[in-house]
Amino acid sequence: MSHSLSLSLPLSFQTFNEFEIEQHQECAYDHLEAFDGDSDTAAILGRLCGSKIPEQLVSTGNKMYLRFISDASVQRKGFQATHSTGVCMFGGIFEC
Repeated sequence: MSHSLSLSLPLSFQTFNEFEIEQHQECAYDHLEAFDGDSDTAAILGRLCGSKIPEQLVSTGNKMYLRFISDASVQRKGFQATHSTGVCMFGGIFEC
């Protein structure tokens, strides 16, 4: 089973408040994938599983694509994440 979410915001910052997904050394079973763009063809920011809260994920542009993959064998609590946006400003001119 796969669920996807695409965020289209200026500079997306994804912070995890809770994280508990089936542990596997290579995250081969249940896992969350984050991509630096609007689809799974963009550069991958991370493939996450286990119970350690991941570092903050930051996109380089205004989109981040999240995909959660799960099988039916082991159930864990899941994850809760919040996102925020940032604006780059240099010398009074907006640029990133």
